[in-house]
Amino acid sequence: MKSPCKNLCCIVDDQCTGCNRTLYEIAAWSHLTDLDRDGIMATLDNPRRVKDGLAYQNTKRRTNRGSNRTS
Repeated sequence: MKSPCKNLCCIVDDQCTGCNRTLYEIAAWSHLTDLDRDGIMATLDNPRRVKDGLAYQNTKRRTNRGSNRTS
């Protein structure tokens, strides 16, 4: 599996300064399709990729699992 990791990890504002991936992209990397990974790698040279909306987004909705508290 291809990876842009350079083993120079330093996380600033939820983004690795070594490979320019977001924390979500790093965590999801092994579960992504080759097409998704290639798409991400094509944008990594853009230092403004997150601000420009090019970063891979978590499209799954979060749920409050386990919060069955009653008031």
